[in-house]
Amino acid sequence: MHAYSDLHRMRCVAVAVSETPPPPRNGLPETVAAWAAVAAVACVPFALGGGPGWGWGTAAGVLGGALVAEGAVALLAPRPSAGRVTSVQVACAVALAVVVLTLLQAVPGLPGAHPVWTDLGDALGRTPPGTWSMTPGAALSNAVLVAAAAASLWLGSRARGTVREQGPVLIAAAAALAALYGLLVLRAGSEQVLWLAKPAYRDVATGPFISRNAFAAFLGVGLMALAAAVWPACRRGGAPGWWAAAIGLTILAGLGASASRGGIAATVLALTVVAAHWAWHDGRPRVRLATGASLLGLVLAGAAVLAPRLAAVPEALERRAAIHRMALEAVGQRPWLGHGAGASEAVFRQLRPDDLAFVVTRAHSVCLDAALAWGVPAAVALLVAGAALAVTCARAGRGGDPAGVAGLGCCVLLGAHGLIDSAPLVPGVALPALWLIGAGAAPQPPR
Repeated sequence: MHAYSDLHRMRCVAVAVSETPPPPRNGLPETVAAWAAVAAVACVPFALGGGPGWGWGTAAGVLGGALVAEGAVALLAPRPSAGRVTSVQVACAVALAVVVLTLLQAVPGLPGAHPVWTDLGDALGRTPPGTWSMTPGAALSNAVLVAAAAASLWLGSRARGTVREQGPVLIAAAAALAALYGLLVLRAGSEQVLWLAKPAYRDVATGPFISRNAFAAFLGVGLMALAAAVWPACRRGGAPGWWAAAIGLTILAGLGASASRGGIAATVLALTVVAAHWAWHDGRPRVRLATGASLLGLVLAGAAVLAPRLAAVPEALERRAAIHRMALEAVGQRPWLGHGAGASEAVFRQLRPDDLAFVVTRAHSVCLDAALAWGVPAAVALLVAGAALAVTCARAGRGGDPAGVAGLGCCVLLGAHGLIDSAPLVPGVALPALWLIGAGAAPQPPR
């Protein structure tokens, strides 16, 4: 009787599997476009962190071409739809709305123009047609940058097969290469970033970035990508290969050499969330014990690296608080339409008190930067979209999806670091992180 029941159950499973449609396979054009997108987001950190226009602009061009190719393939061979709106679609819609808002901020003659144009008219004796933005000339470049971020998120969510599985490996390898370069430059005593002299942070590693905080954030993203790469082997009870250990140790060494308080703390927090997620849903006691011991060692190592700089934390927090007060004052002046994308330096130049001993160009908070540029409603919409992506990635990770684990870690990393710094807005950090988040938040076909 039991043998008959088992045979009947096996036949039912076989029928169900045979009726389940196979996951769609990528064609050659779509595969090439997908790999080009991954390569672009992995390489943009080496263009001075993607800060210069030629750096992030090149990546944006590649992402745009990959998006066109992916769209053309989708029109010729449409995939079955999930039948519901996903968090990736919502986030991309919000980003496109921000792109439209950025372009509208540069249109002259609209009601609600920035007061700076009235002041300029008083000085000139005639009132020019004003815009919502203080710096309308920066609108186009910032709109393209936001569109590139949305494209990276979308292309990450559309990646399938080998691209989705090996893309995190490429990003982790890029982070290890950046860390190795930073360590070698620091060891050699050089005070250059690529071919340029360092404007600051001469005694720490910054890799190909200008800022050590952005460098540390990118290395944290690389560790999240590495977690996705080694997750399948660990779930099968095996151990990661030697290459994973080499990449991980190199990234950790570069992260420690950056001496970035915010970057190291945010990375440790993200790794804690990922490891806790991992151990909780794995259930094996030895996995939980090994995870706890690794986290304890990582926290102790991070505390030892930051010990010389912990005494300066109160002073740093006081400086951040002064910057945040100025940013809140600026947001209060134009809470609905903002001062314009790219106008933060001009805004702080006006609001900076005479007794402030340092120059301010950013709000050092992702939320305040967004509210200052586009207004409070747009900043809230972006924050809600990011939270929805984090929840979706957490659900995917709970189901055993390694990309979901990496996406969740990136959401925690960018959110935590973005509370006290603008490093997550650097293209070399944002583009690879958004690709990983998109891959983790994408609904996957049945296997």
